Amino acid sequence: MVGDLVARASQGLVSAQAIGIDEGLVDLEDLVGLGVDQHQDVIINLAKLKSLSVSTTGDRPKSSATAVVDGATIFVSLEGVIDFARESERLEKEINKLDAELAKVSKKLENRAFLSKAPPKVVEDVKAKHAQFSERKQKVQANLERIKEMS
Repeated sequence: MVGDLVARASQGLVSAQAIGIDEGLVDLEDLVGLGVDQHQDVIINLAKLKSLSVSTTGDRPKSSATAVVDGATIFVSLEGVIDFARESERLEKEINKLDAELAKVSKKLENRAFLSKAPPKVVEDVKAKHAQFSERKQKVQANLERIKEMS
């Protein structure tokens, strides 16, 4: 994990905005194995973090993203980084657009005249579009649910 943070910072992949990271570790030995305890100041500096707190409890803070790395659960606070209301609104608009697209392709697929007269390749393309829109809608819906849980 330390290497990942240092690598991301040196490659300019870490956001310039300061964020907080909380770690909830199952075992204090895991923490020592990751080198977090020895390099906390370096990690904060290189990763441009606002804070880095370490605890032995794994309670997930509200408004945080979660990742599991080498047996450690890492919580990245998104408070102040993401406007949850605006992101929810954006995702809801995207779902509405996807619903409209799904309605269009569904209407074509329900039209017997279209299905009987259109070349098979065109029908397959419409079916593929329907599958893509459905999959995208499911992903956006899942993201919206996660955002609502965090806010």
